[in-house]
Amino acid sequence: MMFNSTVGKLFLMVLIVAVTASAQMQEAERASLPERGSENYRLLLDEVADGADIVAYAKRFVQVHEGSLTGRQCQQYSHILVAYAAQLAVVRRAGVSPQSKFWNDVRVLD
Repeated sequence: MMFNSTVGKLFLMVLIVAVTASAQMQEAERASLPERGSENYRLLLDEVADGADIVAYAKRFVQVHEGSLTGRQCQQYSHILVAYAAQLAVVRRAGVSPQSKFWNDVRVLD
């Protein structure tokens, strides 16, 4: 099925990009999150939540059009996934665990 192989390749590409970005970062280069409650913190929450929404809509589009995706649509989808993986890598470098208040705040917005 074209859908399985195309989406599988895209997810593999995203995984490779995320692992590579993560591996290249050293402990001394870790980013820090803005202080909770600040304007920059709220903007970061909005950005991550919006990214999650965009990925969800793109995934749904691919599912609906699984047999008829053009090369351009596959490319756009892969760009969306790579951009979101990079965004998540930034949050990971900041040392945010899945159980943190940050992710709870993102879930509230999402």
